[in-house]
Amino acid sequence: MKKKYSLIAFILVTILLSSCDIFNTNFADIEKAEFYHSPQLSQVPADIEEIMIMSWNIKFGGGRIDFFFDGWGDEVLMCEDEVLDNMSKIASYINEAQPDIVLLQEVDIDSKRSAYVDQVQFLLDNTYLNYGVYASQWKADLIPSDGIGRMNSGNAILSHWEFDSAERIALPLIGEQDALKQYFYLRRNILSTTLTIDNRELSVLNTHTAAYSNDGTKKEQIDIFKEKLDEIESAGKLFVGGGDLNAIPPESSNYLGTAFPDRPADLGKDFELEDYDTTELEKLYQKEWTVLLKNLPKHLNLNHSQRFLVCS
Repeated sequence: MKKKYSLIAFILVTILLSSCDIFNTNFADIEKAEFYHSPQLSQVPADIEEIMIMSWNIKFGGGRIDFFFDGWGDEVLMCEDEVLDNMSKIASYINEAQPDIVLLQEVDIDSKRSAYVDQVQFLLDNTYLNYGVYASQWKADLIPSDGIGRMNSGNAILSHWEFDSAERIALPLIGEQDALKQYFYLRRNILSTTLTIDNRELSVLNTHTAAYSNDGTKKEQIDIFKEKLDEIESAGKLFVGGGDLNAIPPESSNYLGTAFPDRPADLGKDFELEDYDTTELEKLYQKEWTVLLKNLPKHLNLNHSQRFLVCS
């Protein structure tokens, strides 16, 4: 049996080294995002005095299910009823909170683990939001590990307003991984979009940076994210940037380790975050980006703030 698995691994590595992308996991540096819309468009409320922005890692509709990679679970695949039940609760909360723009991470659109439910379309079908865009960050026709199978999961943005443009910007891969793992691993990105509200362009950027890297990959990805925001600010344009940075913001309470309520005491250190200095995030969180506020529509006044960065 051991020889059989070694042969399979050898064949896979040979395929990878020959640059043959038979499982379709690769992306170009910049690609167009996928566009979505609700089958029944809702009327955008008039005279909005402020925009509410929500950022949410929805764990591919998994809710509180303990998956095998959580460190103490063993579930790999969900049935459709589980996924739809969890997604219905997510839609219900969005409808209750009434955000105008939602930044989502870990959204599945065509994955075996989530019963192939297109979660972007589901949320548009079951909320008042009209438009969506999606950029995959974990895609493969087949992942030959733990029964995962087909995978397509990534970042999405939902909005009242139609998107003028949307593109997927590739972020660096974790360099310390071997070729086989890197080929099937997550490919982080920035989902960069623009939309127009009352003749004013708003850029909305969403990202989900690396976890468990130990070679500086996360810092590199966050630095690139900040550079994109700086470029927009330098052009005098309005923006919102957010997502899941897999890092604790400066001066935040740290509930990792044994005090984390979901963590079993015997988990060990296999799932510790890398040694990441949160002070590296200060230039992202403390920078006072300025925007042109002259003649700003009332409903673009985000609580009279000049900082439009939201992160989770």
